[in-house]
Amino acid sequence: MKSHRWLSPIMFVCLIGSPVAHAALGGNAQSVQADQANMEAARTSARQMFAAVQSTYTIQSLTLPSGTVVHEYLSATGQVFAVTWQGSTMPDLQQILGGYMGGVADAVKTYRGQHPGIGPVSLSTDNVVIQAGGHMGVYVGRAYLPAALPAGVALDDIQ
Repeated sequence: MKSHRWLSPIMFVCLIGSPVAHAALGGNAQSVQADQANMEAARTSARQMFAAVQSTYTIQSLTLPSGTVVHEYLSATGQVFAVTWQGSTMPDLQQILGGYMGGVADAVKTYRGQHPGIGPVSLSTDNVVIQAGGHMGVYVGRAYLPAALPAGVALDDIQ
């Protein structure tokens, strides 16, 4: 992940109030289609294979009208195990984090209690890891489910 100023906690909390939609993280291929429709995004797909461990995953890339790109990583079984975003605007985090958003909101409050200010957000809950940041015009982040990472997939692969 490229080094940028991290997401302001105020901005992150504002995004939590987005309306509920289909979950992408932890969802399936149909949730990616729902994300594409709800975010009015163009979609492309790329398949990755790790021959040494016979592990395959697919990256569905959604380009939002703003130019922000959201990558949704699907395992060979079709589960979305990670999402990343980068661009001039924040994507709808409720849309791409889905059911994990409530736990994330609580974790952000706890994180900010321990790390006051407007620095990066990097946190782990029992089942999800979120790293987000940026500043106006340059937003980056990723969220992944550690228990769902396919064999052979390194954290550096999730960009």
